Amino acid sequence: MRWLAIVLTALALLFACPPRLALAQSIPSPPSAKPTTADEATAKRNFESGLRLYGEGSYAEALIAFEQSYRLGGRPSALKNIAQCHRNLKHFVDAYEAYEQMLTKHDAQLPAADKRAVQQALEELGVLTATLTVDVNEPDADIEIDGKSLGKSPMTKPKRLAATGGHTVRVTKPTFARYEQTFTVDSQQNKKIDVKLELEKTTGHVVVREQSGRDVHVFVDGEDKGPAPWEGELAAGEHTVQAKGARFASEPRKVVVAQKDRLDFALDAAALQGRLRVTTIPATANIAIDGNTMGTGAWEGELPEGPHRIEVSLPGQTPQIRDIMLGRGQLVVQEIPIVSAMVTSKMPVYEGIYVRLALFGHLAPSGQPDDSVAPLTTSDGGFVGQVGATLRVGRAWDWYGAEVIGLFAFEHRDRDYTFNDTSSGLTRTSNYGDTSNGPAGFIGVGPRVTSKDDSIRFTFGIAPGIGIHAFNPRRQRNGDLQPTTNDPGSSNRFVPQTTTGTGQTQSGPEQKFGSAGYTAFGFVMDGGILIGSTPGTKFYLGVQAWIDFAPTLVIGPDTHTPIPNTAFKQPGRGITVTDGTQVFVGPTLGLQFGH
Repeated sequence: MRWLAIVLTALALLFACPPRLALAQSIPSPPSAKPTTADEATAKRNFESGLRLYGEGSYAEALIAFEQSYRLGGRPSALKNIAQCHRNLKHFVDAYEAYEQMLTKHDAQLPAADKRAVQQALEELGVLTATLTVDVNEPDADIEIDGKSLGKSPMTKPKRLAATGGHTVRVTKPTFARYEQTFTVDSQQNKKIDVKLELEKTTGHVVVREQSGRDVHVFVDGEDKGPAPWEGELAAGEHTVQAKGARFASEPRKVVVAQKDRLDFALDAAALQGRLRVTTIPATANIAIDGNTMGTGAWEGELPEGPHRIEVSLPGQTPQIRDIMLGRGQLVVQEIPIVSAMVTSKMPVYEGIYVRLALFGHLAPSGQPDDSVAPLTTSDGGFVGQVGATLRVGRAWDWYGAEVIGLFAFEHRDRDYTFNDTSSGLTRTSNYGDTSNGPAGFIGVGPRVTSKDDSIRFTFGIAPGIGIHAFNPRRQRNGDLQPTTNDPGSSNRFVPQTTTGTGQTQSGPEQKFGSAGYTAFGFVMDGGILIGSTPGTKFYLGVQAWIDFAPTLVIGPDTHTPIPNTAFKQPGRGITVTDGTQVFVGPTLGLQFGH
């Protein structure tokens, strides 16, 4: 009757319990050394906390407290309560292992009555659980049950499992194929699984055919595997496969063999010849093979097996000759330089220092502005010109660079105008000429861009900087145009200036106005072509422009009195040397050295 009651109780608990993890949780181990006073005090507090939680029916929380108490204190009473919590939570495997640990580790500490109670609990829990033994044919294999490691083979004792749900056993070992099986166990069953590990297959099955059925052998990674068709096992990875025979051969073919996979393909074996590829330096050299001209620069083609002679030549240079042996199905590559041609040929080098010295002539596109206002009647635009030299020193990094520019020029300004004088009752028209000569200079820094070519290069640069000008203005009266009588309708005639008492016709008196000058911001830009080798000496031809943002500059008598600008144009008054922005444009030519 007792065993009947146990069985009935076990079955009732079995069908009433909810789904549970397949494997038992690890039962904590007691401390390996004697607990310290602090550990014993903590273990006692955890134990008392567990008792309170257990009394409240909070078995999961009580279980945590009892496990901590057992880890620190190692008392069998805590382990007993751990087993009871698992039992109340229907963790039958965990409860069984906790009771079993009481007997194995605390047998000497248990009274006879407690031992009998533990034995009775084990009998009752044994009805609800089963055991599993995994027998592996290889040692040191890793055994897992439901994802949890059981250690390595062989197993030292059976593993207890819950008798509900399915379980999965997995056995692995390096170089062996993985073993995996899903199974179920019945209550009180002693399940045994025999596992036979097999070496893992790391090859693939390969079938090689010659698509036209020609008499060839199959070569894998250079090893003769026998006549085609051929099939066999090859290690997983990349292999080179080729079909070759006495008269035919295929191109080598790269294939990738997958593990445990099958690969079936055909090769096309063609009539067997060798292949030759020839390239020359320089690319203009002629190629001849066995006395036959093949072209210039590069040639590639099929040739019969055996010896061949390659000749590479260039007019005026010593030819280069190579004798080769061409095998069947072999690719021979020859790069043949003509050393003497390479030495004499000069390649452009665009990076480096350069110096350019150039002469130029400038004109102002519109001369001085026409400022004909009363009492002036007419004023020509005048003439402004410059001649000089420009020095540029720069550094090129490729097609771009930067440079310092220095410019020196001799500048000439010439202007004629007429003035009407009515003070004598007659209208007298006087002709005057203003001239100015002096040096001018500019210094600046700026970028430059230049095209790339062996002999002809286009270039452009612009350099902002400072312009400096000096002037020595002069004014000369050239003559008068006046009526012959007081009759305004009479004809006019030109009366040149004469020297008093001599009667000789000559230019009028010249007035000097000292010297003047200014310094102003401006920039110089030029564009043109360079003809010659790089590096080396190059001829330069181009156009240059100089723009100064000059002030209005007036010099002469009464220039410091507050009189209108128009008065400066009258005889005896000041000369307008510059009037606003100055623009000079003209051709330039010279030589450039270096890069």
